[in-house]
Amino acid sequence: PLVTQWVTDIRRVLEGLANLVYKGRLPRVRVVGRGEAGPLAVVAAALEPGVDQVHTHGAPVSVITDEPYEEGPIGTLIPGSLKTIGDLPQWMSLLAPRSLRVVDPVTAGGEPLNLAQARQGLKHTRATYRVLKAEKALVIETGG
Repeated sequence: PLVTQWVTDIRRVLEGLANLVYKGRLPRVRVVGRGEAGPLAVVAAALEPGVDQVHTHGAPVSVITDEPYEEGPIGTLIPGSLKTIGDLPQWMSLLAPRSLRVVDPVTAGGEPLNLAQARQGLKHTRATYRVLKAEKALVIETGG
């Protein structure tokens, strides 16, 4: 799947930066995913402990939808991950207690979510951050 190739590419870039520029240890790294790249940023950071901050902007908070996918987001789906790991809120939970900022989240179909909808959609993520006493590290912002 494309997402695994992209995540591998991100991890190799970070490894290269660490070795070539920073003599083996990266400084603080923030990964930003806009739109359909939001899930990619989350998955890459979940698998890369060197990333200490993740920001998503206008990205989906779930890959589950009743509507058929159009072009685009399907490349960020990992076959079988809903059964083994879960949806995006479960992936986001793997980031805790690291900093996670979710700005203007949308549905899998690209519809904007208000704050209440976003908080509901990220209920699992919020619970994980709460259990780890890292509530302040999770920020959810919406335009409405």
